Amino acid sequence: MLALALLAASAPASLSLHPLLPPSARSHSWPQPFAHPPQPPSHAAQWAAAAALATVLQLTDVGAAVAALPPNKQAVDLPTLTKIVTADFTNRRYLVTGDLTKNVYADDAHFADSNNDFGPGLDSWVKGVKALFVSDRCRLALTGPVIADGDKRTITFEGWRQVDVFRLPGAPHTPVFTGTTTLTLDPIENIVIDHTEVWDQKPKEIVSNLKFFDPKFDPSGFD
Repeated sequence: MLALALLAASAPASLSLHPLLPPSARSHSWPQPFAHPPQPPSHAAQWAAAAALATVLQLTDVGAAVAALPPNKQAVDLPTLTKIVTADFTNRRYLVTGDLTKNVYADDAHFADSNNDFGPGLDSWVKGVKALFVSDRCRLALTGPVIADGDKRTITFEGWRQVDVFRLPGAPHTPVFTGTTTLTLDPIENIVIDHTEVWDQKPKEIVSNLKFFDPKFDPSGFD
């Protein structure tokens, strides 16, 4: 996902779209969909969290403490998780719609791509994607296999191609760009804790080829 205007959910400094757009577009005030001031938990909330953790910890026969999954998360094996995240890509087009299966991601999952590090925060990333893109005009296609590696605790999308259309005046769109995505899993549970995209093109190259007011743009190679 080319999230040019998103803010890292926990970053102290804002990331602005202005430096990444042509000079003619910089006079506008763009929304910052990922911007929200961090709210430190209260002492009461910290004690409540500690009490909840103590409640869910259970001792095994060998005396090791094992924490149960949060109630809103789904316990699945690795092949099932791979099918879920693949369907998120091919059916729900989550990179441009934000419609991923939340119960297989940690709530504080970390998101990054070749242009921005968005920091931790599943809900923040989802809301940002939905606010930033005109999803029905974006293009997304899987071009490589999806590989699960139980030893490395990763699921890798070996290839995809994409066009982003931004929800901004003039509906600017990117050229076709390509890349890979690696999902890193929790060391024990099959829950995604990190989502990192690596693009084949440099961010500056993509940004320099943004096109405005181009409604007839319809690149080939996308079903």
